[in-house]
Amino acid sequence: MSELIHALNRIVNWLKNHPSEKYASVDVLQPGLSYEEIDRRVADLPFKLPKEVYELYQWRNGTCEGEEERARFFNGLFFLSLEAALDKYEELLEEFEDFIEDDYLVESKDYSEKSDFWDVMWFPLFCSIFIDEPSFYLVKGDSEGNIYPDIFYSNPYDYHCKEFNSLAEMMLLIAKSYESKADLQVNKPTAKYFYQMSSSRNLTNLNNAFDRILIYLEEHENLNNARFESLKFGLSYEEIIEKIKDLPLCFPTEVIELYRWGNGTWKGEELYGRFFNNYTFLSLEAALEIYNLYATSWLESRYRTNLPYLNDDNLRWRNLRWNKRWFPIMEDLDGKGLLVIVLNQQQIETSPILDIFWEDIDGEPDIIYPNLTKMIQAEAELYEAGYYLPRKNREIDYEAVKCIRQKYQEIPMRVWRE
Repeated sequence: MSELIHALNRIVNWLKNHPSEKYASVDVLQPGLSYEEIDRRVADLPFKLPKEVYELYQWRNGTCEGEEERARFFNGLFFLSLEAALDKYEELLEEFEDFIEDDYLVESKDYSEKSDFWDVMWFPLFCSIFIDEPSFYLVKGDSEGNIYPDIFYSNPYDYHCKEFNSLAEMMLLIAKSYESKADLQVNKPTAKYFYQMSSSRNLTNLNNAFDRILIYLEEHENLNNARFESLKFGLSYEEIIEKIKDLPLCFPTEVIELYRWGNGTWKGEELYGRFFNNYTFLSLEAALEIYNLYATSWLESRYRTNLPYLNDDNLRWRNLRWNKRWFPIMEDLDGKGLLVIVLNQQQIETSPILDIFWEDIDGEPDIIYPNLTKMIQAEAELYEAGYYLPRKNREIDYEAVKCIRQKYQEIPMRVWRE
């Protein structure tokens, strides 16, 4: 038995032992197809599917039509039948072509530039149930039909990123996540956080970068913008979930890891709490206060604010421009800008980092990093290069700082669109 099939069977066995009438019933999965049936149905694709995808559809042929609501046990997404996946591929390709034409982008058949929005080699396997804001797990085909595909998470026209090195890796992590949580909430209609995927490669990289920054802070007491004592102790997973349970949308797992590492800056220590890119790291409580202030109407929020830089006029202006999917995690000292993450309908692992500068915000802020992990890796490297030392002790120049940041950014930067 392959590693992929073994992991899939572990997921199914767990679900059988923890039945749910609403969210997860293995009875909604269709019987698998033969290799020949799969090969015949995908013959018209302009690429070859990886061997693992054949193995997946030999195991089960996705979800029965109409049962998607009860099949969200692959990180909150449901498994598309091969027929539905082919239809969705054509639908996305058509939407993608229209999008390119509408935006007067490249008109040639060379898709290298178009792949910033959609790659014709991507094939959807798992999909969210939200029609207006669909999200997908995708594989990337090629001309060879390699065994192990990279697995991408994508919210089309918003962002996309690689999350796993193979289907087997993805399913193994999901299986471990189910088995390690005896109190999974899949049977409660109000549950939004099904499990914590804390061992993926991306989150390992994130936590390694956090550790590098923490070590540097402990060893250097003479930094201009940050000191170890100004960082609040991290919260437990349960404390974080309790604090964010009333949000209308879900936190990415990366941001849960951020607040497990440290709960922002102590009140009154904002000057020395600029741990990342000279922005003050907001405690979860402060971040929620700012979010609720901007996400509610001006008439409601005007009586709740105690922020010194806000008066009635600029509060109203900000309320009108705020998007409820934005959640602040860092703020500059004078309140003129924020770094925010993007909330989603279901819990996913990553989020782009958006730069909100109030003086020129137009609803389409820049994506300054593709995800939090990339940003923290850049900051760890900048700490170790001496960028945050007092100016008289600093040896790194502006161009070197720019090069370090660009290693982790997507250049040219894209704007975020709803």
